[in-house]
Amino acid sequence: MKTKPHNWLLTAASVLLLTSPQLHAAGYSKAEVTRLHNDVKVLKENTDPQSATVGQQILPVTSVATGGGSRAELRFPDQSLTRLGANSRFTLRGEARTLDLEKGVMLL
Repeated sequence: MKTKPHNWLLTAASVLLLTSPQLHAAGYSKAEVTRLHNDVKVLKENTDPQSATVGQQILPVTSVATGGGSRAELRFPDQSLTRLGANSRFTLRGEARTLDLEKGVMLL
């Protein structure tokens, strides 16, 4: 019985994905602010809200909040992006790969 060539390609691609260290290593333990528009705040427990800046690192148990007509983009270590729309509040929880969207719109 002959095996079709596309089956071998699928198997090879699966092996590459499963053994790639970049895909397993990253997770959602931190994020970097890559784009901002208008009013975006970083909220940490027991501190006053601060204006977000491009390049700022967002660590676990930190929230990013956007105001009306505002938006933000975050990049994770695995190069995946999250975009937050206006009036959103997003919290990075950390090790459990948990992302919370309290309100608003998020594109992951």
